[in-house]
Amino acid sequence: MNWFLKYPSRTSLYFLKIIIAIRNKLFN
Repeated sequence: MNWFLKYPSRTSLYFLKIIIAIRNKLFN
């Protein structure tokens, strides 16, 4: 998880977008 701590700004945004997309697909 070191890479996640090193780049929290970009990685977090990308992961949030991916998680939201997965949630939308699952709930829909």
